Amino acid sequence: MRSEGQRYATGALPQAGSILVRGLEEGGLAVGDLCFAVDAKTWCISNPWCYGGAVLLAGVAVRFALSILRALKYANEDGRSHFARLLWRNLIGFHPPVREEKDGEEKLSDVRSDHLSAFVLGLLELAAYPVLIMAGHWEVIGGWITLKTAAQWSVWQKDRGVFNLFLVGTAVNVVVAQAALTRFVALTP
Repeated sequence: MRSEGQRYATGALPQAGSILVRGLEEGGLAVGDLCFAVDAKTWCISNPWCYGGAVLLAGVAVRFALSILRALKYANEDGRSHFARLLWRNLIGFHPPVREEKDGEEKLSDVRSDHLSAFVLGLLELAAYPVLIMAGHWEVIGGWITLKTAAQWSVWQKDRGVFNLFLVGTAVNVVVAQAALTRFVALTP
């Protein structure tokens, strides 16, 4: 395996199994590209800093949009809650437990904190999906979505609104990965 930072002649891409190499100025790759060789194919991320920034920006935009939808959902279900407070709590991923009285019983509210775990998972998806799309591995994306759906199925049978928010978030991640982030990924034979 060649050391990081060495130049490769056109057509002399790294062998399968190598972890990280720097690209070349010829052949469509530029110095600073991250390339990974797997199964006799090499995929490269051009300008990894811009790619990471685009993933982060897309993740924040998706988080903000889904936080608005979720705050609207909970504000409509509970006429007492303020939209701005619910929006902020959704953005930061923390809802303090609120005791409610329903039918003479005291219970905790249904609004649950995600502690930003959904945001981090979304970032990982946005980083991985473009590579999987460019490599033609849609079945991996489909399998992952199926696994996520099956894990929460019992919750979604009770609250269809939460399931619809999940579907919107998942669809937006796939569309953003396909439309905006695949431009950073190149696959070479």
